Amino acid sequence: MDEVFGEINKIPIVDIWRALGGDDPNREGKVLCKFHAEATPSAQVGGNRNIYKCYACGKTLGAWNLVKELSGLDNKGIWEWFDKHFRIKRPPLKKKDKPKQKVMTLDEAKDDLFLWQAALESNEEAIALLKSYGIRLETAQAAGLGLFPHPSLGLGLVYPIPDGDNPVAFKFRTLGRGESGKRKNQVLAGEITALYGQGAIKFVEPVCLTAGEEKWLLLQQEGRCAVSWATGENSRNGLLLKAITEKNPPSITICYDADDAGRKGTAATANTLRGMGYKGKIKTIDWDEGLPKGYDVNDAFRDGKLESLLNAAVDVNEADAPADIFTGVRGGLNPAKAVEVLLEKFPHLINVEGTWHNYADGIYKPLFDEEVKGIIYTLMGDKASAKKIAEVYDLLKIKPDLLKRRTIWDGEERKMCLANGYLTINGKPELHPHSPDVY
Repeated sequence: MDEVFGEINKIPIVDIWRALGGDDPNREGKVLCKFHAEATPSAQVGGNRNIYKCYACGKTLGAWNLVKELSGLDNKGIWEWFDKHFRIKRPPLKKKDKPKQKVMTLDEAKDDLFLWQAALESNEEAIALLKSYGIRLETAQAAGLGLFPHPSLGLGLVYPIPDGDNPVAFKFRTLGRGESGKRKNQVLAGEITALYGQGAIKFVEPVCLTAGEEKWLLLQQEGRCAVSWATGENSRNGLLLKAITEKNPPSITICYDADDAGRKGTAATANTLRGMGYKGKIKTIDWDEGLPKGYDVNDAFRDGKLESLLNAAVDVNEADAPADIFTGVRGGLNPAKAVEVLLEKFPHLINVEGTWHNYADGIYKPLFDEEVKGIIYTLMGDKASAKKIAEVYDLLKIKPDLLKRRTIWDGEERKMCLANGYLTINGKPELHPHSPDVY
């Protein structure tokens, strides 16, 4: 399998781009980004890393994911696409590589749905589980939920996606929890190509976006137009988000969990929405500090705080406005000012024998030249050009205090630089974190 993916990644990505219907790149190798609205090309197709990278919205994709994002195909369809366009076939699966088989076809699941729905009405364990999330039985029935005896996982709830009227997939979640304390999940039938509740979105109506079946059901029950990822809050599928933005909602409130993962997911989803050109307000719940990990809208409902939290949702902060680096003659580029602004944003940027590194999370991490140029591109916005980027980059490369050598360790006996810090071997070995002053 790795060898075949190696073949795919050797295909010039510009050829894949053209096969997907993309326009030819301009003389700088750039095209209009497909993932946000723009008038000036900002996406590089190719380069040393043979990838698609937009220097405006940050979208970075290899060959496989570029096809996946732009075609909307599932994995089987992507293999067929590469076979059709580049004669690369999926290799026979080894026994250990064999994917989980769907329990049934989509048509079979649709035919049996009414039986599962009837089974839910009389199952006290399932009703009690829903109640623990704050969800009434009639709410579950309106969404088309059912009860299914899975042949290997046991009894569980079935959630039609996007809802019970016109499902494209069915997701199964066990009633009980495993050793990890979590309920087990499986896609029972179909492919997840929609959001929960997607069909209920109305034009020019505020939308709540969450990540979880029970969160979505509760928000709907409480009178909100709500949709949810069926694949978790790390999802970033622009095609699915487009199902929201094309209805022109005046606001989208992101209702992820009150923990670090939720906050990071909120910021990433907001950036994706802005990159797609969404102009409405992007809000989020202003969670209190110190809440337990995983605290979510169902917990807030149980504590009697959900309605007030939703009503007091705050704007997700946008990125800082770019500094003015066009202070030269007649409003031209000032390369020295651009270098100054860049180093204000990245004060620990260094160049070690030709390779850029930036200090983050206790370690100096390498940066590709294209990444540094991409940072410069974002400073310039619509005024960027290859020539202007090169001017700033060339000036940055010769800035003396940024140039470092690996021989910084020479003369310091019993000290070893590691990926996650540096080791001193004076008696007992001791690991120390990197710092901007010690690298």
